[in-house]
Amino acid sequence: MGTGYFLARCQFPCAEPRIALMDLNENSLEFAQRRIARYKPEIYRRNVLEPIHINAEKFDSVAINYLLHCLPGSIESKSVVLAHLKALMNQSAVIYGSTILYDGVARSRLAKWLMDKYNNRGIFSNQNDDLEGLQKAMAKHFEDISIEVIGCVALFSGRLSSPTP
Repeated sequence: MGTGYFLARCQFPCAEPRIALMDLNENSLEFAQRRIARYKPEIYRRNVLEPIHINAEKFDSVAINYLLHCLPGSIESKSVVLAHLKALMNQSAVIYGSTILYDGVARSRLAKWLMDKYNNRGIFSNQNDDLEGLQKAMAKHFEDISIEVIGCVALFSGRLSSPTP
């Protein structure tokens, strides 16, 4: 979930956006909540690797930035996160995010060194994450998939289903 840095600095299309923060780490949640307190965010302490149940309206969009490469397992096993988040989304909602890929993308010498260091320390778990796996995972759960790779970072999005005209 991070620190809420970008949420605190972005411009929303409305004065009172509905924002929900979800993380397993209580410290991260509290920090981000304080940073964006003016938006009165909903707070959910949950493990995205397990089914997610909340007593709230579904969402029009879900963001998962820089999360997948930190979760244990292969990109295929991590895709359970997409299924869990899908349950929280409205019919034509969009999911979007970013992740750092290990294989199938260009990695600079510095990126290789940092990824190996972070993987060895258990900060990252992306040694089995590749572009093809991300594409398959997104296509399994969503429509209108878009994945753009910049260096070793994949920016992705997908819709739950096509909006009806």
